[in-house]
Amino acid sequence: ANNKEKSHKYFNQVRIFTDKIKTQVYVANNAIPADPYNLKLYHVPDNTTRCRIHLKGKGKVYGISLETSTGVVVDNIPMRGCSGTIFTRMSGTPLINYFQTTNARLIIMQYGGNTIPYAKNTSSIDAYVKKLRQQVQYMRACAPYASILFIGPSDMSTRIDGKMTTYPMIPYLDQELQKMALEEHIAYWSMYDAMGGKNSMVNWVEKGLAGGDHVHFTRTGANHVGQMLFDWISNYQ
Repeated sequence: ANNKEKSHKYFNQVRIFTDKIKTQVYVANNAIPADPYNLKLYHVPDNTTRCRIHLKGKGKVYGISLETSTGVVVDNIPMRGCSGTIFTRMSGTPLINYFQTTNARLIIMQYGGNTIPYAKNTSSIDAYVKKLRQQVQYMRACAPYASILFIGPSDMSTRIDGKMTTYPMIPYLDQELQKMALEEHIAYWSMYDAMGGKNSMVNWVEKGLAGGDHVHFTRTGANHVGQMLFDWISNYQ
């Protein structure tokens, strides 16, 4: 941690997410006392460039976060290929502790795109949305004081009769996700509609906002989507 560095390179506290494992953080061979209100949070001195973490016992380590006491902290845990139905298989205890410790007030869930290529009919979509509803309900149970925003899938194109066109099940999935969100009293943002609806992905590819696979955004496209979401949240009433 160095207060002369730019903010995105600066951290002054280390948070360790574990269950029963005992933790200790050392700086220059000196043990750093844990925060009295959170035994897995350690405040490191300014100008620290290296610290050492000791773990003792048997259990699980869910993550290590380098943070500041103010500002925005972004931690990425890859969930590539995930359909979003994994949360109900997780223990609620670490989730509850995490949400309480970080004072989480907004949970954003974005799923659906990875399922679309394999969805063949409305029945499969109905079953999938039912599972996503269970995830939303589980998140609410773990963080009853937090708001939830669900983001639907983007437009995605596949080749049908020699022409790149929207996957047939995307409009129906988007529709059913909106219904689910309304019934569960959570916010919903239709990325599909925001992009322009049916066959909009083709236009995004032509503008360099999405890749040739007609599925993933380019960096420019991702930034554009992020700005659209920010604007929507800012203007949300």
